Amino acid sequence: MIRRARHVGLVSVLVMASCLHGVACTSSGEDTSPASSGALSLSIGSGTLSLAVGETVALLAAPVSPDGSSFTGLYTLEWASAGASVATVTQAGVVVAVGTGTTKVTAKATRIDTGASATASVDVVVGGGSPPPPPPPPPPPSGEQLRVDVSSLCLTAAAAIQNGTRMMQSDCGNSALGFTESADASGTELRVAGTSFCVDLPQGSANNGDLLQLLACDGSLHQRFSPIPYASGRRGFKSATTGKCLDIVGATTAKGALVQQWSCGDTAEQRFSTDGSSGGGDGGPPSGGPNVSATFTPDTTTDFPNPERGFHYIADLPSSGWEQSLQIIKGDGLRLVFASLNLRDYRTQPIASSFLAAIQQGLDAARRYGLKVVLAPMYDSVGAADNDTTIDWVKVHTGQLKPLCAANADVIAYVQAGFVGMWGEWHDSSSGLDLKDNMRAVRNLVMDMVPSPIPVQFPKIWALQEEWYPTVLGPGVAFDGSPQSRAGFNNMCFMAGKNDSYYFPGPWNLLDHLITKSEAEERAYAAALTEYAAFGGETCDNHPSEERLSCSGSTDGAGNPGGILAEGPRYHLAYLNRGYFDGYMNTWINEGCFDTVSRSMGYRFQLDAVTHQSTAQPGQTVDVDVAMRDVGWSRIFSARKMMVTLVNGNTSITAESVVDLRQLPSQAASSSHVLAHVSIPVGTAPGTYAVHLSMPDVYPRTAGVADYAIRPANANAGGQSWDPSAARFTTGTSVTVQ
Repeated sequence: MIRRARHVGLVSVLVMASCLHGVACTSSGEDTSPASSGALSLSIGSGTLSLAVGETVALLAAPVSPDGSSFTGLYTLEWASAGASVATVTQAGVVVAVGTGTTKVTAKATRIDTGASATASVDVVVGGGSPPPPPPPPPPPSGEQLRVDVSSLCLTAAAAIQNGTRMMQSDCGNSALGFTESADASGTELRVAGTSFCVDLPQGSANNGDLLQLLACDGSLHQRFSPIPYASGRRGFKSATTGKCLDIVGATTAKGALVQQWSCGDTAEQRFSTDGSSGGGDGGPPSGGPNVSATFTPDTTTDFPNPERGFHYIADLPSSGWEQSLQIIKGDGLRLVFASLNLRDYRTQPIASSFLAAIQQGLDAARRYGLKVVLAPMYDSVGAADNDTTIDWVKVHTGQLKPLCAANADVIAYVQAGFVGMWGEWHDSSSGLDLKDNMRAVRNLVMDMVPSPIPVQFPKIWALQEEWYPTVLGPGVAFDGSPQSRAGFNNMCFMAGKNDSYYFPGPWNLLDHLITKSEAEERAYAAALTEYAAFGGETCDNHPSEERLSCSGSTDGAGNPGGILAEGPRYHLAYLNRGYFDGYMNTWINEGCFDTVSRSMGYRFQLDAVTHQSTAQPGQTVDVDVAMRDVGWSRIFSARKMMVTLVNGNTSITAESVVDLRQLPSQAASSSHVLAHVSIPVGTAPGTYAVHLSMPDVYPRTAGVADYAIRPANANAGGQSWDPSAARFTTGTSVTVQ
């Protein structure tokens, strides 16, 4: 499974083993390595697990760092057994003893960002006999359990309750802690029911990411929290000492995620509801009905025409041929148009109001055709010597375009920074706009012109890496709306020449820029950046003898495997010009990879399974867990939620997912769990409500337009199907409202 968290620091993984069937066993340990090296360390401990035939042991992984803070990057965790005839292990870390003997169970952790991995193992000795009968269940906890909105799991102890025990989320029910609350003038105490231990923020903890613990209750401010009321009876808990809130590390649905403090916000990882103390069962969701689930059939061959991704064509905006171009693009099954915005006539004067009105009319037409645009402003479209203007005029023009961009954010998928040099590609500026200070100024003006969170792409990877953002964009900053989180990369000579026609130049003294990174370092930066920031562009015909035309088999200037099937996924290619250079496209068609390229560019969401309660009553909540993954080459870069709709005749009940789909990693080999909490309104008529899933656009003008909705990469099969008119997928499951 893939885990997500907020920060990257020193890394250690503590694997805590809890045995079933009453057999006591523990396994823990930690090792460290600097995050700057991109390494990962892992330990299961040095102990030996002694099991009886048929006995089962569950190994739970929880990443922490040596100082007690949690590892907050993305990683995968894989389990394997050297001798399956002795013991097997599931990918959830559950060891099952099947025959006598000795074997070794190994865990492998791999960082998503660097690919670095580490392994650790534990010896498993299986003797004869039968496992002891399970002990009777413990009595249900007293007090109220705290259920986390993001996961529907409850707070519990990460180990035996004692001073310093960390807190984590896990199954509700008998395994969860019950809390009693008592308030005074300084705040509310959260005491573990039936004990003398309280939720505690360690003294000196002041930063986002500092972990909570259990400590003997002492009445101090470190154990005082102010409840924050949210909708539907949810609450947050703000520390009396730091003003930060209880928060689940990584906003994840994974069991074992630790509890930290974080800047307060009405987010699902900070919202808690209370479950009663009756206990028992498996800690099911509040509505109390049994669960129903269904799996989906992937469609691995169809190229679905989804928004903001894939091939595009270029058209001049505005122009007499603009609308005809839109017709052709839509007819070819594409959803993206590259809008070449030529401002050449306005290099030394404000943009005419009539020209601005014509741009607006062109964007209105794109909206009518269900297309989104890559907006590319430029002062030159022919490679002229006088190809741009002064920084003062750029400031005037970006100011004029700013309200237009804001008014049309619903149809602008990406903005290429443009304005500078030939074709707006930031080279050979006739006015010195490609000097260091002017480049930074243009960057700031364009970022201000384009509303957040629309991505802005820059063609100089070395400026991004060496002059602007030396620390590559990662999960701690991605999608937070900051300029760095929106700054992507466009390459207009992708795979053309060993260094892509100087898009990856390596060391170079260029004007007043001192470029020091090697081509290999620049390419590595681009590969890491584009996991979280948008990348697109076109191929070109600048270096015929060095073009990496084939699907695969060549190498780039840094020695990396070349060709679109290697470089498309490496740089998380979201879109590409279909019209130029056709030598690439024709080669891909002849070699048989064109269809793969077309359907793989950008995101490609695949539904794997859905689970939810089968019954509910008015006033209760149905928790819908959608297991899904992004198998495309890139993430989606516009804010988008999964919508769950319960339908009975003309009655619909809808809720959005807790997680923004931008958080799903690209090229995923396993599912991520996307939760939605559907509140059944009081007064809802009894009946059977079919469950539908949809991914509409977030903007009011396009939210109800089918062309702007995302069609999942799943087949119509077994009562599950895509409804094109409603732009939603029928799951084949239902909820009975009683």
